[in-house]
Amino acid sequence: MARGRPCWGVNDGLVSVLCIILGVAGAGSGQTAVRLAGVAGMVAGAVSMAAGEWISVTAQVELFKGVLGDLRRIVRDQPGVVIGRLEEMLREAGLSSGSARAAAREVASDEGTLFSTSARRVVGINPQELGSPWTAAVSSFFLFGLGSLAPLLPWFFIGGSTAAVLSIVATGAAAWWWAGWSPAQAAAPSCMARSASSSSSCWPPSSPTTPVSCSTPPGMPDRDSASDGAWTGCRGGATLQA
Repeated sequence: MARGRPCWGVNDGLVSVLCIILGVAGAGSGQTAVRLAGVAGMVAGAVSMAAGEWISVTAQVELFKGVLGDLRRIVRDQPGVVIGRLEEMLREAGLSSGSARAAAREVASDEGTLFSTSARRVVGINPQELGSPWTAAVSSFFLFGLGSLAPLLPWFFIGGSTAAVLSIVATGAAAWWWAGWSPAQAAAPSCMARSASSSSSCWPPSSPTTPVSCSTPPGMPDRDSASDGAWTGCRGGATLQA
């Protein structure tokens, strides 16, 4: 696959597994737990993608077969309708009326040729290329797994913040190279991860004297911070000590 050509299975694997890994790692889990969560997400996502593609392409093939069946009956029972439409399309393509009529009549000399030509020209369906549900399913399965490897591989060798940073960098690089993202799009995972880590560091407070928004329990005096008292009316029911 040439660089810059979008591949949605790879994109899904990159983003989905990176989010799972960063979420589990951000909860303070160890290397083994993060790796296990990433592998589980990779397998579940790949199976989900394969099942979705199989259902989608199966429905598409059944629809195309129904349309082609109707066209075959029209070619057999009312060939003049198909010939007239084919002649009209040839004129729209730039042929003169005489040439379009002669070409349509020549195609109509064989019923099989008339059917295949009208299917491609009139209906827009190639009877030889309806699609394969199993091919679509298997390719989606492996493409999702391939994309998942970029954020997952660092956790097989190291852990902690270093592995998290490598997962982000590998995802951005893979998205830029394989999926054709722009540099700004490829840098988005790093920016989002940095924003999330900055937000998570704001709570809980690093020291008991950090001002927080607390509710006043019944019978307690009003207080706007935890700097000089202790009660359990703060967010999450935590008890703050002076």
